[in-house]
Amino acid sequence: QIQQNNQRANKTLPTTMSLTTPWARKFILSRPKDALLPIPREFLSDGFNLVQLAPIVERAVAAMELEGNNNENAKRDNATPTKSNALYKAALRLILDVEGKVNANTTPGNSISRYTPEQIQKAAEILYSLVHARYVCSPRGLDTIRRMFMRNNEGGCEAMFGRCPRPMCNGMPLLPYGKSNSYDIGGKGGTGRKAMRYCRSCGEAFYMWDSKIDGAAWGSSFAHLFLMAHGSEVFSAKFLEGSSQGGAQLNQPVAKIFGFPIHPAADMNERKI
Repeated sequence: QIQQNNQRANKTLPTTMSLTTPWARKFILSRPKDALLPIPREFLSDGFNLVQLAPIVERAVAAMELEGNNNENAKRDNATPTKSNALYKAALRLILDVEGKVNANTTPGNSISRYTPEQIQKAAEILYSLVHARYVCSPRGLDTIRRMFMRNNEGGCEAMFGRCPRPMCNGMPLLPYGKSNSYDIGGKGGTGRKAMRYCRSCGEAFYMWDSKIDGAAWGSSFAHLFLMAHGSEVFSAKFLEGSSQGGAQLNQPVAKIFGFPIHPAADMNERKI
């Protein structure tokens, strides 16, 4: 069933894949089960959408390098990100480059030359994941997901993220969810920090597959924000009214949008943004 849902989600990709970069297309297709969105090139290149991401990318890659480095001198050299954010800039160029290559000299005097292609690739993956979390919460990203859900020619909801396995949820379509909005620097969170699926009916979040991305790629706000914006349009009344809440809630996250808890009295399915 999960494979069928992935195939359905991939049907929507040709309509939006052309708007992103070659590197992003390759990255997305290498993780089909995570169903990441192709971020448009103009969104990736807009500095406003990249604010405060440079130090996060630099620290994340530095922490990964320290895990496997026993040399104390190397640790001191790599523990603090460079002020020029050379690794972040190289990663951004890799994502935006038409041919998928970094257009920079690798001469000894160039700060980029200190980084290996593997480091730049990893930095690009982290950067794309963080920008992805911002894109899916934007009006354009939310509308893209809405259109993906409503591509079913039979008029129903296309469950490209899978359906809740609990019998009382009646096959409620799931939404992507991340426990934290912060990237797991160093990877110490293990599988507990990977992307999850959230069920609106029972209110639980759980793992449906072996995710290859950090949950920060979706964040904790997207699922609830999407329900407020397009819940009543995408999901039928039987899904929204037939809630099985009240049963065993093993992993029920607190509904929050950008860190602010949603009041229980708020009707999440009647608001438009």
